[in-house]
Amino acid sequence: MTTDVSGVFRRYLAARRGETSSGNAQEEVSRYGVAATLQGNGVMDLTLTFESGQSYCCPDWKCHLWLFDGYRWGRLRRAAEAEQVALPALLSLRVTAIVEEGALFYDTSQPEEEQRGGRRYTATPSCFEEYDEAYEGDEGDPE
Repeated sequence: MTTDVSGVFRRYLAARRGETSSGNAQEEVSRYGVAATLQGNGVMDLTLTFESGQSYCCPDWKCHLWLFDGYRWGRLRRAAEAEQVALPALLSLRVTAIVEEGALFYDTSQPEEEQRGGRRYTATPSCFEEYDEAYEGDEGDPE
């Protein structure tokens, strides 16, 4: 059985807003393309798209999700509860991250950067990137 859990990841990403690793407040809420399913065996397949014209801190999905191999994924579980989705005790996550042409990323090294909301962003290269990774989550309680 396959369950659509896209709403869980949208909720989780919205709750992840706060300060950047450099301590700057994140003023804009980045928009992501999100498509996610949960298989009966506890495997979640997530396609996370960094969309053209949207601003992000970086193109690394781990920075945006904070779901690392072997960690307890309490915040994700709370987002699932809020969406009334039951998650099994042990989860695996397979991520396909897509960076669309024209997605904007925070960059202080480029002199020709444009200013957006007091921050500097630069566009991605002329082609998009796509990469896949798989991670195991830990069973148990929050973080």
